[in-house]
Amino acid sequence: MSNDLNAGGGAAHGSGEERKPFQSEQAPPIAEEVREEEAHRRMIRFEASLDNAPIGLIFFDRTHRLIRVNTLFEEAQGLPRDRIVGRRLADVAPRFAAQIDDHVDTVFSTGKVVSDLVVQCPRGEHHWRAGLFPVRSEYTVEYVGVYLVDVSEAKRHEQKLENQTRRVEILSSLVSRLLAPHVSGDISPHILNILREPLEIDYLISTHLEGSGANGCDFEYAGISEQQARTALEVMTGREDFDTRIRSGEILSLSPNDVPDVLPEDTTVCLAVPITRSDTVIGFMIVGSSKRTDFDEFDREFFRNIGGMFDLIKERRMMEQSLRRSDLEYRTLFEEEGTGKAETDSTGTLLRVNNKFCSMLGFSREELVGMNVVQITHPDDLESSLEGVQALYRGEIKELVIEKRYVRKDGSFFWAETTLSLIRDENGEPIHSISVVRDITERIKHAEALRKHETMLAERVQRRTAQVRALSHALAGAEQTERRRVAQLLHDDLQQVLHAAHLKTQVLSMDAADLGLDELVTQIDEIKALLKRAAQTTRSLATELSPPALEEEDLTISLQWLAGHVYQMHELEVDFSCSGPCIVPRREVRTLIVHVVNELLFNVVKHAETKKASLVLDFDDDQVFIEVRDKGKGFDTSGGVKETSAAFGLASVRERLSWIDGSFEVISSPGQGTTVRISVPITNDADA
Repeated sequence: MSNDLNAGGGAAHGSGEERKPFQSEQAPPIAEEVREEEAHRRMIRFEASLDNAPIGLIFFDRTHRLIRVNTLFEEAQGLPRDRIVGRRLADVAPRFAAQIDDHVDTVFSTGKVVSDLVVQCPRGEHHWRAGLFPVRSEYTVEYVGVYLVDVSEAKRHEQKLENQTRRVEILSSLVSRLLAPHVSGDISPHILNILREPLEIDYLISTHLEGSGANGCDFEYAGISEQQARTALEVMTGREDFDTRIRSGEILSLSPNDVPDVLPEDTTVCLAVPITRSDTVIGFMIVGSSKRTDFDEFDREFFRNIGGMFDLIKERRMMEQSLRRSDLEYRTLFEEEGTGKAETDSTGTLLRVNNKFCSMLGFSREELVGMNVVQITHPDDLESSLEGVQALYRGEIKELVIEKRYVRKDGSFFWAETTLSLIRDENGEPIHSISVVRDITERIKHAEALRKHETMLAERVQRRTAQVRALSHALAGAEQTERRRVAQLLHDDLQQVLHAAHLKTQVLSMDAADLGLDELVTQIDEIKALLKRAAQTTRSLATELSPPALEEEDLTISLQWLAGHVYQMHELEVDFSCSGPCIVPRREVRTLIVHVVNELLFNVVKHAETKKASLVLDFDDDQVFIEVRDKGKGFDTSGGVKETSAAFGLASVRERLSWIDGSFEVISSPGQGTTVRISVPITNDADA
């Protein structure tokens, strides 16, 4: 795999040997190779998504040599990529280098982000907003990246606006004052107050023309009484040519002689000025002065401009009030602390963030605004994030919901669910986007823990299934063994006794007439003895299969019977002791305990090579404690009790006890005998 990350195959100049851009001269050869491959993989991930990004991107090494540029920077520079990569920035774009060289050194030395720079790059006709950010390898800043957003068009519009502003300074001042939030009510009094001194205006009247559809220039007046204003309008609109002339857009000059006894007596001149909307006259206003003899062309044009703005200002003020309410509602929702929110432009530059978003990332609002989303997105999630955003702006999806990792100021990261929606203009074109960010780190952790738990449960179920199968197989074998034992008992004992009794009764029936009384009594006694023996055998078998002692709730009775039974069957002398009656209400628990103890005593008979054992029973309100001890040959338990015993061996005992939450402990060593301790809950909720 090649370690040369210079796009376009550019090579470093000034040395006889090519210097690889991610090479550390101090590093050992193995570490150097690892670092180069790591850097190579990181750059490969960036190439596909960043090369066609809507912002310029360039990367420097510590010698200010360009090691990577994208298409937008290449086009702005006007040079092919192979003439850019591998050269120092000062050799490619001296003017641009002079503006950012010091900032590049700052980022290398401090590792901090530098944002919101305005530079000219790479040629004079382009203005860019730039930001610098470190590219780290572990804890060392290896490179510095620079993102560039072209603001040239905005700069040109700004210059043009400055020139136009000078020409309309008075009108702009008038409009801004009329649209101020504290200005309310009719606008005519405010216009009069603004123009009273510079234009020597005494009063102002405005109204709309009938049938014009106007709703923004209803009757208003200032500097004159309502009666005078209404009378003046009535007289003027009643004149024969007034309506035609005013609707044609003409400014009419009036004198007190034209409307006698209507205007204030000291009026020397007044004008009727059309109020327009989209070049259509919808009303008119009358301005009068007692200090002027006439208004010149400049004044008249000024009044015409006011007439052109009058209705617009009225509607704009209503719209501004509505927008202020909407903006207040939006700000309230935006600043709501439940989720982080951010506004970004089409290049990914952050325009606005709320406090929650700042606290999530550990940056201040001032630090975040102007940064690019690329800088706070985890590198492994950058490609999928950019693909989703580009699909959103292309209109392929209406909303983007993505789970990604954000990088905090301290370098740590957190998982978040980000919902990205576009804000569009009146033509439906996207102007910027708003992101709603919810921290889902805990949810991700819980999901991972749940996945691990499910895996653990699956493994446990698999183990338990194998154990149950083994036990099932063992129980089937034990059942078959017990069947053979019962069959052998019936065949070797009971069947032989009954057959002998049958033969004697046959002989007796044939020879009864020839037998004397004493001989007959003897034969009958022998038959009775055989039948008695058969009855004892059946009772013993029934007792073994279902001991009557198990019907008693007192476990002491069951274990006493078991001790005697083991002695009868195997001649093992069992020393049984207990602290008193031990009541175990549930029969299945008593049965399991008796079977387990029987298995432990049978192990003594089979393996301990001794004829004595002790059985101790103790209990409290919740648990039964049993100890089986012998002084036989013992065995080595250092490697644990392996699960290779017979079906009813120690491993089987331990498994059966686990079914009812019991515990099992074996203490033994060669020549020292064996002690087995078990504890069993008296009640078990899992089996209730």
